[in-house]
Amino acid sequence: MGMETTANAGLLGPVWGPVVAWYFAVQLCALAALPLSFGFLGALPDRGYSLAKILGVLLVGYLLWLGTALGLARNETGGAWLALGVLAVLGVLFAWKRAARGDWAGQWRKVDMRHVLLVESLFLAGLVLWAWVRAHDSPANHTEQPMDLMLLTSIWQSPTFPPQDAWLSGYAIAYYYMGYWLLATVARLANTPPAIAYNVGQAAWFGLLLISCYGVGYNLLAFGRGAATAGEGSASSGNEDAADQISRARGDWSSRLGGLLTMIGVALTGNLHAILEWLYAMGAPVAGLARWVGVNNFPDGAQVTGDWYISSAGWWWWRTSRVLSDRTLVGDHIEVIDEFPMFSYVLGDNHPHVMTMPVALLVIAIAMNLLFAAYTQRMARRAEHAYPNSAEQANTISAARAWFPGGRGGLALTIVATGSLLFLNTWDFPVYWGLLVLCTLAAYYVTQPGPTRQVTHAPAWLRAGRLGTVLFVGTVIAYVPYLLTAQSQAGGLAPNLFNPTRLPQFLMMFGGWLPALGLLIWIAVRRQRPMAQHWLVAGLLVLGIPLVFLLALAGLVFGGGWGAQMLAGLPLPPDVAGYGALMAARWLGQGYTFLLVGCALAATAAALWSWYTQPNLRTGNVTAG
Repeated sequence: MGMETTANAGLLGPVWGPVVAWYFAVQLCALAALPLSFGFLGALPDRGYSLAKILGVLLVGYLLWLGTALGLARNETGGAWLALGVLAVLGVLFAWKRAARGDWAGQWRKVDMRHVLLVESLFLAGLVLWAWVRAHDSPANHTEQPMDLMLLTSIWQSPTFPPQDAWLSGYAIAYYYMGYWLLATVARLANTPPAIAYNVGQAAWFGLLLISCYGVGYNLLAFGRGAATAGEGSASSGNEDAADQISRARGDWSSRLGGLLTMIGVALTGNLHAILEWLYAMGAPVAGLARWVGVNNFPDGAQVTGDWYISSAGWWWWRTSRVLSDRTLVGDHIEVIDEFPMFSYVLGDNHPHVMTMPVALLVIAIAMNLLFAAYTQRMARRAEHAYPNSAEQANTISAARAWFPGGRGGLALTIVATGSLLFLNTWDFPVYWGLLVLCTLAAYYVTQPGPTRQVTHAPAWLRAGRLGTVLFVGTVIAYVPYLLTAQSQAGGLAPNLFNPTRLPQFLMMFGGWLPALGLLIWIAVRRQRPMAQHWLVAGLLVLGIPLVFLLALAGLVFGGGWGAQMLAGLPLPPDVAGYGALMAARWLGQGYTFLLVGCALAATAAALWSWYTQPNLRTGNVTAG
């Protein structure tokens, strides 16, 4: 295949030409989207600069796809450049409109330029590093790579909508193919055919993943540090709006370090099983621990070599993506896939769950922007009290009090970004839709003065419900060409009654982050000091609702009808009286993960509830301090 030619050329031949072309193609997309990022993600300390690249790629791909679906453009190189041009014109018009109402160029002064240089360095490093990795292992000849390459090639060769399936002649692609479409779009801008774009595109996506993770961590810490330094109770100059106060006191090296740690933790690390593999290969006495964890084919399939690195034959790292496992009713192994970003990139699949990662981080940034805008609104109210006659403050307050940050344009961008998850990796859409709805609900309470008992709750739920409805309906409208031609392989939902996650495997999967998470919860509880009623109600809700749901579901399944059909033919161990008894035995013997996670969530809920009911913490002393 063409990829093997690229790999055989090594690092001295044509491999670097496509890398350079992709670098500039992504940069052009980012430049076109930068005004929209600054305008609609303006509550973030970096104004969305770290997310502008994935935003630009997404919007250019969406415009080309929509134009092709509506018959206004062709899925060709000219169509891709037309889509880029349309986005650039929209960005210029938006910037021009904003410049007429204020100091648009001043937005740059609110961005940490060292942060900008770090973002650019990380993207370039990620692109070059992973192009170098893929150049040594370029053939798409294992796992899901042939399917991924087929879908990319099919989209490349289909000038009209819908793209045709190369493996099923005469039929459209029956898959969520937006990720492959985005790859093909940038490939057209970079003039690289699918055989080359498959690997170079993955390198570019790796760079996008790095800077998106870094950007989310940086913005979260920089906003928190800036807000704390600015101080909710201190009045500022009447010519400085609420967002400027936070930008002026934005995060420094600690925020950039936090962004780097976020990038390392999300994009570059995995679970603890790799450490266990390394210890076993070194000859450390961990066989008993390994059998307690119960990862399939370990340590039976591993070797003790005594080397300082893991040198056993085969794909030893494959087991790190199979740490969790289920069991049949008679105890046989059932494989559960628990991949993480670094594993997926080492494997080399350009599958939907890989393509969606930077876009999912973009949606997380949009949710953060929602909350940060609400906090800015609270500070604007304080400034309104201190400087009621300031025209600058009046403009700030008017913008902050819009029901959605960025108005209709910001809402449209949110619909395109969130709705794309339905098209990129369908299973992600409900999760991030729910995240935005919850953030809208929380944002309302952040802006309200006084304790919770003095706040009218109906507007909060109405606002959250409105956003949820608009997001769902908007997604259907924005992606209706895909929805009209999509076909799903899903066969339905089946309840998981017999396989609670075993605590050793849960700790192996997430144990690296539990100490930090536990420390954060402990700090929150000590700071908020929830009352007894907070603990009681939070515990009952967090632990009780799932338990009631599980018991109700068990009653439906074991009660006959469709449940009997589902259980028919499933053998039971000879010493078990029935399905209900087996379910009870497993949950009572392996319910520790449920208790651990439930207690952590209950403590978090109690701390949040206590925070909402303390006016001094919620309002930031609305009166001028």
